[in-house]
Amino acid sequence: MRRSILTILVITAAIVLGSAAVFIADDRKPEIIAAPAPPVSAAQKRWDALSSRDKARFLKNYEMWETIPPERRERLKKAYEIFMALPPEKKQELRDKYKKFQSLPPEKKQKVLKRAERWRSMTHEEREAYRTKVAHYNALPPEKKLEIKKRIDALKTLPPEEQKVQRENLRKELEAQGIIVPTK
Repeated sequence: MRRSILTILVITAAIVLGSAAVFIADDRKPEIIAAPAPPVSAAQKRWDALSSRDKARFLKNYEMWETIPPERRERLKKAYEIFMALPPEKKQELRDKYKKFQSLPPEKKQKVLKRAERWRSMTHEEREAYRTKVAHYNALPPEKKLEIKKRIDALKTLPPEEQKVQRENLRKELEAQGIIVPTK
């Protein structure tokens, strides 16, 4: 009886600890012997190869990730999968645009974000109409584009309030002709 309790305890300890194997022979006491180490996964090898700085950065990013609501995480995962499926040159183009955006002064960043928000709020039909008008501008002869550019540049000499009014008038005039001047 005592031997069976001891055997059960040894087996239980081995199971709980998970790092040992139990060897039980017919009339010998149970022995705990070291089990072979489990194979190291590729992910573990990559983690082990990281510097302590990279590990800290990873953990910080992971903590941030955990604060994102699940539905937003799903959208981000989907966007990541789409990005990863892009050809390398398109990925590089997007990285370059992101770096350029990050280097903008705060007021220009705000302007870009505001335009992006406006774009997101547009319906499919409004976006298509916008694309058509930009395409119309791009198809204009160089002299017409130069004329428009000169008119836009001339606005820069006006006082801010007058500039705003005249810019809006020019925008309406061009839009009546089916033209939208793309901003850079």
